[in-house]
Amino acid sequence: MTKREKMIVTEDWRKEFPSLSVYKPMHLLNRIGPLLVGIYLKKYSFNESYLPIFHVHNLLRDFPSISLQLYNSFNRSIRYPLHKVEYLEYIKKFKEKILIPLEGDVTLKRIFKGFCDYMINTLHDLTALLNIPKPTQLHISL
Repeated sequence: MTKREKMIVTEDWRKEFPSLSVYKPMHLLNRIGPLLVGIYLKKYSFNESYLPIFHVHNLLRDFPSISLQLYNSFNRSIRYPLHKVEYLEYIKKFKEKILIPLEGDVTLKRIFKGFCDYMINTLHDLTALLNIPKPTQLHISL
């Protein structure tokens, strides 16, 4: 992808998430208290496609760059030539999967729920990977 194509992709995603600001090309962020929540449009396949990744970065933790904590993404990247055709469908799915809201009032309870959901999803993924039974009961109350 050229620099211009990266800017087009970034701007298209920013329009769909107006609460996010462009941090740099392919990176959208919003600050919620001590957290940065955002979307990283990770370049893939020799820079010919990108993979949208939701992430959270904790500003209370000293770290030299923006880390991708609590991230989730899709299994398939978007090839730039198909960007205009596919990105709106990805955004629809992306909004369904987001663990912490990117706009509006975000309560501490909602942030904790997002982290708990992430841990539960990770546990289920791990049990599938290891081919062991999923836990029959997992209860987290906030």
